[in-house]
Order: sequence, then C-alpha cells, then structure tokens
Amino acid sequence: MRYFLVKQDKEYTKMPRLMNWFGKIKTECICPGGYKQLEEDYVFMIESKENTEYTDLVMEPFYMISNMMKYVLEVYEPNLVFTELYLLDKKIKKAYEYYIPHLNEYDCLTCKSKIEFQRTQLTYGELDLEKLGDHSIFYLAGMKKKHLVIREDLAESLLRRGFYGVNLERLDTVNEEKLLIRFEKEDL
Repeated sequence: MRYFLVKQDKEYTKMPRLMNWFGKIKTECICPGGYKQLEEDYVFMIESKENTEYTDLVMEPFYMISNMMKYVLEVYEPNLVFTELYLLDKKIKKAYEYYIPHLNEYDCLTCKSKIEFQRTQLTYGELDLEKLGDHSIFYLAGMKKKHLVIREDLAESLLRRGFYGVNLERLDTVNEEKLLIRFEKEDL
C-alpha cells in the first residue's frame, strides 16, 4: 500500500488569503470532535491579488478543499465531517466555496522520519502501516502544522479527475506484511 503527502503545488503562488480569520477558527478544532466547537459555515473576505488562483487545495492558514474534492473524499470516507467556508473576493465580486475536512490524526511515523522547523515540516516520511491500519485519508499526529496523507487509491482518483493545485509526495512505508496478516485474521 502506498501513501502520499498532499501538498500545495508550488507553481501556484497567487492563492487566496483569508482576512480576519484568526480568533474565528481555532486550528486545534480542526479534528473529528472539534467541529462541534465551530460554526457550520463561515464567510471570509479574501485579500485579493491580480489573477488570484482558486485551486482545489489551499493549505494556508489550514487545509481547505474545493466542493468537487470534498465529493471525492466522501466516496472514500463517507462519515467525514466538514466545515463550510465562503471566500468573498470583492475585487471581482465573486464567492468561492471551500471546505475544511475534520480528519483523524494517526501517530504512524517511524523513527527514520525527519521532522524539522519545530515539528512544522516533514522532510522525509516513513509510515508504519501496522500502527496506521487501513485509512484512506488522515493527518499525521505529533506535528505542529497539519500534514495531510492519502492512500494510493484515493490519490489515483484525484489525479484522474484533474484537480489542480495539488502535489503528491510519496511516503515510504514499513510493516505492510504485518498489516495484511492482521486483515486476514480479521476475515476469519
């Protein structure tokens, strides 16, 4: 089983920047139980630049995904909870709909993983599949900044649909055979 770290494509530099979000959305509430502490939806003005690019994935100040990307994630994880955001661009008088996914965090990085900049950047990632289990999308636990990881089947589904602004970085894995043995025992 292969897993990928989901990142913003660096070719897109004119991302929408939310104004006055701090204090309205607490980043620690972006987790499965935390959504109860948030509103159902939010409206934010954005700092508009010339040719602002509204990609399918925006990572700052937190992960936000497009409506179509949300639809694909729900196919793989039907019980996911999302917080809806409307980004208003006054300059062009248009609103864009995004969603914050509330995902579980899993502590599945091995000791070979390299984490830098006060636990905000993963420079090398190796996942222990025995610790992880069978999850198609999740955040890495123990990081100060959210790191989104997806399984290969979900990654392929996203790539087939031509989402833009999304970059995938393959993560190494260990203990896949132990995970397969565990699933075989559960099937008995």
